[in-house]
Amino acid sequence: MGTLTQDDDQMTWKTSKLSALHEKLTQLAKEPSVTFHFRPSKSLTVCPPGILTKPDTLGPGARNQRKMWKDLIEGRSENHQLKHGYYCVRLPDDEERARKISRLDSQLLAAEFFDTTEPWNSVTDRRRFGIPNFVADVGGLLVKLIQN
Repeated sequence: MGTLTQDDDQMTWKTSKLSALHEKLTQLAKEPSVTFHFRPSKSLTVCPPGILTKPDTLGPGARNQRKMWKDLIEGRSENHQLKHGYYCVRLPDDEERARKISRLDSQLLAAEFFDTTEPWNSVTDRRRFGIPNFVADVGGLLVKLIQN
């Protein structure tokens, strides 16, 4: 990986290494799944769920985008189907981070947001919202994969 240098108080990556890293990440992002080889005779294919972040940045005027996100979360999008569906998480905004709110307070704010804000409050499957639900569900998927 590139070396980090400091020039006039700005951190910059050496361009060639960053370009190579960007190219590799772009290539990996286009692949539908990741395969891990952990034994010579077995391989494990992981199809991760999708994660939608920053739903609080979609203002009231972004009706089409909010509808698209809701369709993704409810599994009704024809063009973007994932085996394990999509989750939506809300992270602390700049002000909340500046106040250094606790993880619990962050999770309570996210839960309140999803419970009181359209269209998220009309989604039936409430497990699709919040980091704790995402972590619990993905943990369960990993346990099943390891057991098999």
